[in-house]
Amino acid sequence: MTSRGEKSLIVELTPGPRPGLPYFLISGVGGHVLPLQPVAKCILRHQGLGVIFPGFVDSESDYETVEDVAERMLRDIRAARPSGPYLFVGYSFGGIIGLEMASRLSVEGEKVGLVLLD
Repeated sequence: MTSRGEKSLIVELTPGPRPGLPYFLISGVGGHVLPLQPVAKCILRHQGLGVIFPGFVDSESDYETVEDVAERMLRDIRAARPSGPYLFVGYSFGGIIGLEMASRLSVEGEKVGLVLLD
């Protein structure tokens, strides 16, 4: 649960801590990241953390804009990793969300890397 009593959007895709920067794999619209677990397992040097699309666990009507989704995801990402650097891997629409989150974090002075998968 997050501080607001919401279910966490973060799921572990690769077992246990690993050396190197953990990355956040961001799902597409309405989707879950578990189907992308084989991709996460290919990135052996880093711990993979999935970020579920908020409408999968919350009311979908709460997330009408890219900014709404990015804000919700960033709350949980920051709960899991309070400071950067951050590495986002965005799948499909998750790439657009990743770009929005990277922009916000960059403005705050955080270092952010972004990879888009389509």
